[in-house]
Amino acid sequence: MFLDLLGVPDEGATDALECLCKAVAEGDDASVWAPHYSPFLSTLVESFTHNGLQVSAEMAAEISSWLTGKMYAPKYAGSPAPEPFPWAARDLPAVYAYLAGKRPAEMSFADWSMLGDYIVSVHAPPSFVQSHAGWLAVRASVMGKLQAQKPGLSVAQADNALASLPSTVEHALAAYRFTPAQVQSMQYIAAHCADTIVAASDALRYGIKAALLQEMVQPHVPGVPSQSLQTKLFDAFGKFNRDWRRIALTEAGEAANQGFIAALTPGARVRRFEQYTGACDFCKKLHGKEFAVVAPNARGKNGQTQVWPGKSNVGRSASPTKIADGVAVKRTADELWWPAAGLQHPHCRGMWLLETVTGLGQDQATDAEWNKWLLAIGLS
Repeated sequence: MFLDLLGVPDEGATDALECLCKAVAEGDDASVWAPHYSPFLSTLVESFTHNGLQVSAEMAAEISSWLTGKMYAPKYAGSPAPEPFPWAARDLPAVYAYLAGKRPAEMSFADWSMLGDYIVSVHAPPSFVQSHAGWLAVRASVMGKLQAQKPGLSVAQADNALASLPSTVEHALAAYRFTPAQVQSMQYIAAHCADTIVAASDALRYGIKAALLQEMVQPHVPGVPSQSLQTKLFDAFGKFNRDWRRIALTEAGEAANQGFIAALTPGARVRRFEQYTGACDFCKKLHGKEFAVVAPNARGKNGQTQVWPGKSNVGRSASPTKIADGVAVKRTADELWWPAAGLQHPHCRGMWLLETVTGLGQDQATDAEWNKWLLAIGLS
C-alpha cells in the first residue's frame, strides 16, 4: 500500500498511520462475531452481547412506531417544548409528551433530531451504562482470578461459577479479598467500559438523527443522495451492534487477562496464547512466548520478557513510523506496542496460560470467603 501524505500536517499524517495500523490489527467485521474460545469468557461475552443487541432491537422497534404514527397521542397535543438536550431522567416524560403530541407530518427537523436524542436517552441511560460496565468488568476480572487458580475448567464448570458471581464492583469487593492491583484493574475496566458504551451510544444517536434528518430533507433539496430510511437506520444500528460486540470482546478480555496476572505474585511464569482465527501479525509473534511475572513497582523491568499488573499499550503506538518535519521517521522501541498484561489492542482475543504454580497469589490460600465460594460451586 502506498500513502500520499505530502502536504498533510505531521500530527494528522501520524494519526492516519496509527489508525491504519490499528485497523489492520483489529481484523474484519465478520470475525468480530466468532465465539470466544476461552471457557472462562465465552458465555460472558455472549450474554453481554445479547443484552446490547436486545436493547438495539427495542430502539429500532420504537423508532418504527414513531415513524408510523403509532406513538401519536392527541391528549398531549400542544405540550410545551422541553429543555434542550441533554436531559435528566426527570425530564424525559416532558420530552415524550411534546413528541407524542404531534403527528409525524407535523414534526419539524428539530423534532426529528430530538427524537433521536430521546430514543437513546430512554434505552441507554446512565444507569444502563454503569450497570452493564460494572457487570462485565467484575465478572471478567473474577473469572481471570479463577483461571489463575483453576485453569482446566470446562465450559460447564466456568458457566456455573459465572452464574454465582456478584454484578457490581462494590458487591465483589465486599464478597472476596482482592489485592490492590486486582481492585485497581477492576475499577479501571468498569470505568473504561462505561466510556466505550457511552461512545457507542453517542455514535448511534448521531446515526439515527442523521438518517431521520436526511429522510426529511430529501424531497426538498436537489442532489441529496436517495437511500431508503430503512437502509440508513439499518446501517446505524448495524454499526452499534458491531461496536457493542467489540466492547464485549475487548473489555472482557482485558479484564480477565489483567485479573489473571494480578492474581499471581512475582515468580510466576506465564505463556501467551495468540493462536486463533483473525490474530494480527503482532499478536502471532507473541504466541507461545514465556514471560516472568514481576511487581508493578519492580526496578529495571524488561517489557519484552516480563509482565506485571496494569501493563498495557495505552499511549504506545501500533505504527512503526511517525511523521516529523514532513519525513517518515522510525519510532523507538519505547514508543511501540509491547506485550501487554491485558489485550494487545481492541478485539484481540489473546490470553495467558500458567506455566508454573510457583508465585500463585497467596491471597487465594487465605481468603476464607473465596474458598467458601469455590466449595459451594464444587471447585474446592
